[in-house]
Amino acid sequence: MALVARKGKIVYFKAFGHADTAANRPLQRDGIFRIASQSKAITATAVRMLWEEGRFRLDDPISKRIPEFKNGQVLNT
Repeated sequence: MALVARKGKIVYFKAFGHADTAANRPLQRDGIFRIASQSKAITATAVRMLWEEGRFRLDDPISKRIPEFKNGQVLNT
């Protein structure tokens, strides 16, 4: 499946392959399937887009977004 969006509008959206090869059923654009570990890549892309928009700096302390991390401590055992 491929989707390309530009300036908030979808300019290309097409499904490729089969949803069920045994039944020779083609994949539809609204097909549902697991993306497994691709969620990391999607999250990283979203974070990169926010950074490029200037929404945060890479050297911002994490506590700026998650206050519970403000007084973090390292435990020595």
